[in-house]
Amino acid sequence: MPRFKSSREGLLAARDEREIRRILNEALADLTPEEVKSLPRESQLAIAESDLHGAAVMMLRCDLMHRGEPGTGDLLRQVAELYASASVRLSQIERRDATPAG
Repeated sequence: MPRFKSSREGLLAARDEREIRRILNEALADLTPEEVKSLPRESQLAIAESDLHGAAVMMLRCDLMHRGEPGTGDLLRQVAELYASASVRLSQIERRDATPAG
């Protein structure tokens, strides 16, 4: 079972940005300090980034640059997928909220 599967499922049902960030923060809290240290510096900075879309792009970029590296590649891929899911859901919510009712 992929590590963040339930978190990604929760993101699909998130109602707003606050819920997305809560789910993302809870998932990241499960990472050990050693796992965080094993991630490339750029992805560590992306975790602290307030711009969720920018953080997702950085994570995916890091994933492509470090794909397959022993000890990092699989975890980085899973974190990148988590951020991508969060970014996509946030885009859906932003689009919904920007559409005039009627």
